[in-house]
Amino acid sequence: MSPKELAGELLGLWTHLMRGSSQQMFAILGELDLTMTQMKTLGMLDDCVNEVSVKELSERLGLSLPATSRTVDGLLRRGLLSRHEDTEDRRIKRVRLTDDGRAMVTRSSPRACRASRPTPQPSPTTSAPRSWPR
Repeated sequence: MSPKELAGELLGLWTHLMRGSSQQMFAILGELDLTMTQMKTLGMLDDCVNEVSVKELSERLGLSLPATSRTVDGLLRRGLLSRHEDTEDRRIKRVRLTDDGRAMVTRSSPRACRASRPTPQPSPTTSAPRSWPR
């Protein structure tokens, strides 16, 4: 299989997965009262071993510094992040998840969401799931 064919196959799989999970993702975001950017920010910080500067966070998220600052401010107000000055350069603000922020990331994980909802039972008229499109 050529790289181009593999890329096409992966794109088809990705499209199929995203189509099926977007409704669930929007439901999760609504339940948690988070925007997509806030959820992305929490997830990014959960992946970080150390606290990061707001500037570094904006680069990792691919957002402007003002947009990242607004997102961080909203998460700070909700108690999901903590922020403090860098010990060596007071101009730099560092952020990290609080325990509440980490709990929010855990609550939003697909596994936690599936466990908290009843599993829908297929109706007798429902056909077997089809494979992802090619």
